[in-house]
Amino acid sequence: LYVILIVMPILGWAGVSAFDAPLPVFGLFDMPAILDKDRELSRVLLDWHEIVGKAIFALVVVHIAAALFHQFVKKDGLIRRMIG
Repeated sequence: LYVILIVMPILGWAGVSAFDAPLPVFGLFDMPAILDKDRELSRVLLDWHEIVGKAIFALVVVHIAAALFHQFVKKDGLIRRMIG
């Protein structure tokens, strides 16, 4: 999980850099380009960025489903222990 949380923004940054588009950060400054202009590479990187984003979403859904399973099916007090 931690690896894909780091990889996703790097793929996005690289994809935008290869597309040769600005990448503003909260309107304060633009991130520098880390790759030369290459539209085909940009398309591949941004496709992977999207795939990783969907994987993160799927992991979150599975995680929530597992917590609900423990709460309502197994009734083992897991959520109570997580909350403290």
